[in-house]
Amino acid sequence: MAPTTPEALRTYGTLNLAVRSEGGVTRVRSGGFEIQVLGVNVVVSRGEEGIRTYTSGCLAKNFEALLFRLLSEYGYRLKQNRWVSVRLPRSDRRVRQLHHGSLP
Repeated sequence: MAPTTPEALRTYGTLNLAVRSEGGVTRVRSGGFEIQVLGVNVVVSRGEEGIRTYTSGCLAKNFEALLFRLLSEYGYRLKQNRWVSVRLPRSDRRVRQLHHGSLP
């Protein structure tokens, strides 16, 4: 786990997410965008407008694996059919990867 010192939080800040997992669909909201993982499809949308759909089993698997690993390490538990508010420190390289580098 990356350091979460006050200095690190001031430098990098936090990533605020809303996460929900139900019926094999993982949904993540942040900054007006939503990412849905539906099997091998990763759908990025803003509001009701679908922006892009990626069809990649590797992308879907890696995105979910990283997300769930971070949620577990930082003590978050998803509740069935409910949104969970999450604050992750961007001082953790993996959080920055989830935010910036997970989608091409």
